Amino acid sequence: MTADQKILSDGRLPFYRGGAPLTPGSPAYFTSSELMAKSYGPVTEHRLKLRRPKFVDKDGWGRFDSIMLRMDPSPILELVEEGYDSAVWVTDIPNGRMFTVFALDGAQVAVKSHRRNPGRRGRAKKKDSKKDRRALLRRLLRE
Repeated sequence: MTADQKILSDGRLPFYRGGAPLTPGSPAYFTSSELMAKSYGPVTEHRLKLRRPKFVDKDGWGRFDSIMLRMDPSPILELVEEGYDSAVWVTDIPNGRMFTVFALDGAQVAVKSHRRNPGRRGRAKKKDSKKDRRALLRRLLRE
């Protein structure tokens, strides 16, 4: 396991989402940079529980651009078929490392931070099956 994978898997790194609230069953983007998230609108802080993230390089991340996915959803199909729940790109920025995540189901992997929303707890996650992944894929392709 690489250092980046360890950082991501321990669940302590805060992630931010700017803009629209999470919708169950829909994909979502998260970043470890609060400043970057603010460029999309009001920010919420989350901890991510990724079961099987796929780490991609800069070129691979370009395939997960929201506009590109509308024209070519094959990166989503590949994630689903290979059993991944997300794609992760890690890059160096002036003040450290920035993690950016595309999650197939943002509401399923995100637990809202207690710091920003005291008293709320994340809901229990159910283990998904091939049938669940196929249903998710159908929903994603309809959007």
